[in-house]
Amino acid sequence: MMRILVRSAVRASGFLLVVLQVLALAGCGRGTTTGVTDAQPTFDRDIAPIVFNHCAACHNNDGSAPFPLLTYAEVRNRGPQIAQVTKSHFMPPWLPRGGDYTFSGDCSLNTQQIAKIHDWVAAGSLEGNAVDLPPAPQGPLRGKPDLVVEMPHAYMLQPEGTDVWRKFVIPVPLASARYVRAVDIRPSNPKVVHHAVVHIDTTGKIRALAAKNPDNAIDGMTTYPEERNPPGHFVNWLPGKIPFADDPAMAWRIEPGTDLVVEAHMLPSGKPEPVRISIGFYFTDTPPSKFPVDFLLHSESIDIPAGSQDFEAADSYQIPQDVQLLGLYPHCHLLGKTVDVWAIFPGGTKKTLLRIPRWDFNWQNAYRLSPPVLLPRGTTVAMRIRYDNSAENVRNPFNPPRRVQFGYHTDDEMAQVNVDVLPQSAAAANEFLVDFRRHDILGMIKSYQFTLTLHPDDVVTHVELGKDLAVTGHVNEGIESLRRAVELDPGNAEAHYYLGRFEATLSKPAIARLEFEKAIHADPNYYLAVSELGLWHMQNGNLDQAAELLERSLKLHPRDAVVLNNLGIVRFRQDNRGEALRCFKQAVAVAPDYRPAVDNLRQVEAAAGN
Repeated sequence: MMRILVRSAVRASGFLLVVLQVLALAGCGRGTTTGVTDAQPTFDRDIAPIVFNHCAACHNNDGSAPFPLLTYAEVRNRGPQIAQVTKSHFMPPWLPRGGDYTFSGDCSLNTQQIAKIHDWVAAGSLEGNAVDLPPAPQGPLRGKPDLVVEMPHAYMLQPEGTDVWRKFVIPVPLASARYVRAVDIRPSNPKVVHHAVVHIDTTGKIRALAAKNPDNAIDGMTTYPEERNPPGHFVNWLPGKIPFADDPAMAWRIEPGTDLVVEAHMLPSGKPEPVRISIGFYFTDTPPSKFPVDFLLHSESIDIPAGSQDFEAADSYQIPQDVQLLGLYPHCHLLGKTVDVWAIFPGGTKKTLLRIPRWDFNWQNAYRLSPPVLLPRGTTVAMRIRYDNSAENVRNPFNPPRRVQFGYHTDDEMAQVNVDVLPQSAAAANEFLVDFRRHDILGMIKSYQFTLTLHPDDVVTHVELGKDLAVTGHVNEGIESLRRAVELDPGNAEAHYYLGRFEATLSKPAIARLEFEKAIHADPNYYLAVSELGLWHMQNGNLDQAAELLERSLKLHPRDAVVLNNLGIVRFRQDNRGEALRCFKQAVAVAPDYRPAVDNLRQVEAAAGN
């Protein structure tokens, strides 16, 4: 399987370098401008604008492609290759076709542009007049970042084997909170990085987990509740991805103590490859006035029989308020065949938002609507992905084909479309998230139940199902699923923690305390269980034990406004007004909109005569 994956990656990024190498022998002499007429295409006037605008994002000196296309000589020497791969639509690698809307950064070529390249090569690849030559693309589009952070050490990618997923943790050195208007992701070795996604962690937990491993990284297939997207933003890197135009009004806030969790998907090349990823931040001093939201259409109920040529995965969501559609990012693996995303408007009109008739795993991209599209309240956004698990699919990793199910590895399958929208206000954005969370939980319950029919002893799925059942009101069913998880894995701290949470809602405080203690015994650094046990002691009048546990929790996660507020209450009840005031002030500094801390701070200051 490794050889298939590597060949696929090389072919995609290599511009058919091996297959068409012989063609590069033609047209290598310097083109002449003698006797050139306006009807004859030249590089300076006709070809350079096409190559610079549609090819140079990858084909530059630091790009993911194996060679640059920034000068006349570079393009002339590969002219026959370029003519053939553009005629076949193999290049440039732009997947959308036939939708009702346009995207920024569209690098596809129209019929006239393709014909112009062909005619230029056939006529001898003339250079033309330098006054017609547009400037070649120069460096990062955004200029110099305000702050650059990078992996402390390079990761050495193994030369052989299957594709590699690792998560690297990069601390962000900030003295105070900043607003981020844009982020640039730069792999040192883009030819072996398939894609990278950046999450944030404010707890330090993932950094601690990574520090236990020799490569200072963790399994990229595991998702942790502590990692999340920056608010309203999906931050990723793909080969050739063109940065979107910045909108400082959509900046997001990053706090001191934040870690970046960089999830990288890498493809071995046949030799050891060092990989080091850097992140450039562009800041603004202006707080955001627009509040984007990203949500995920997805299905985990994937079980594709061997030989099936038209398996479908689908999902949909009805928009609860007027929003602007900003962008779409589809994702599936090697069996993916087609991707369709559409909107059904309140009057019944159906419009295609994104249509990919020939999915190519090697050329995934995020697509930004230009201009944004209004989705009125009541609009349904839907996605459908089809798969080909037959021997006729040349990208099928298995020969002969075998059954393929949902999973995160490349020879598993996924079905998801990340959707970016812009509500009308911050309050509207919060309401949108609450509504979608409700919708998503119901969908995930079905997915978890489906997974357990295939893998009845999957501990992680039992935990996730138990959590989602309980928060949708099915508390007893949720507890039953969590109990099954601890039967299978008695040392599962997360399962014990949520058992404590949900037993407490059933007015079983003794059982709740026992489960919190079991969670801490399984993982002494599970700060959520430590803080919850501290809250239990506070509610039961055990102020000294409560203070000790809450202080311990804050050592593990110093910027938790809820824990700071609870510790302030404990100190106030212990008649330590100075410490109470300090805790409430810290809680408000961390979360200025957290009303309990704001109200408590006002009361304590009022009592002190302030």
